[in-house]
Amino acid sequence: MVVSDSIGDYCIINHETKMIDELNLIKADKIVYEVVRIVNRIPLFLEEHLLRLEKSFSLMCTRFIYDLEVIRADIEKLISVQKLENCNVKIVATVVDSCQVVAMYLSEFYYPKIEEYSKGVFVSLFNIERDDPNIKKINTDYIDAIHKRLIETKAFEILLVNSSNEILEGSKSNIFFVKGEKVFTAPDDLVLKGITRSLVINICSELGIDLVMKALPVSELSNIEAAFLTGTSIKVLPISKIDNYNFLSASNKIVVDIMEKYDELINNCLMNG
Repeated sequence: MVVSDSIGDYCIINHETKMIDELNLIKADKIVYEVVRIVNRIPLFLEEHLLRLEKSFSLMCTRFIYDLEVIRADIEKLISVQKLENCNVKIVATVVDSCQVVAMYLSEFYYPKIEEYSKGVFVSLFNIERDDPNIKKINTDYIDAIHKRLIETKAFEILLVNSSNEILEGSKSNIFFVKGEKVFTAPDDLVLKGITRSLVINICSELGIDLVMKALPVSELSNIEAAFLTGTSIKVLPISKIDNYNFLSASNKIVVDIMEKYDELINNCLMNG
């Protein structure tokens, strides 16, 4: 298990505190993971992340066995030894010699600036698809290709376009488009069903917004009024530009309403601990 995105000196391996280098001693081909955002020492939406990890693990190999409160205690142990209160924790799971291994460590993160929320960000299209989109697994070839594309375009995020020339999702995020009073996003079977994405889908229902589960053809970008990304670190983030297409997403009422509602969910999560 080659760890390249760690920002800390320690990790937790099967509930024991270890030096981060010990993760590289774990030899495994199939690894699934989740990234949990920690705010004021509180892991946001932890139960939802672990349920998705359980599904990814079962699709990849076998049943994932865990205890929510034990995982919560491990996260507290990790951030305590690292002396951080706001960060991202990556939880990885694999099988070694027929035994389940669960590890966690502090991973690299970027939280958008206020200006990026108020103006939006630039993203770029890329004809690439992930294998098994419903499984959040480590794929080094995919990671390398995305990293190269990000450097070439200087984009905030890369949007994945399939062989049918449809926009599916971001490389590390999900994407939604706004046209009139409707919001569009790709169907569940074509994307990684992100935790923030699922919460935004619920928000659309609560706000009475008509949500259409349909992948947007690239040719339809000129008809779109706004777009936004969703993800653990970025929350709900407006898009100002997709290659040569410009949008006023940050001032779009539907986008603003969803952003505000999502922030309310985070505040409720923090209040309830």
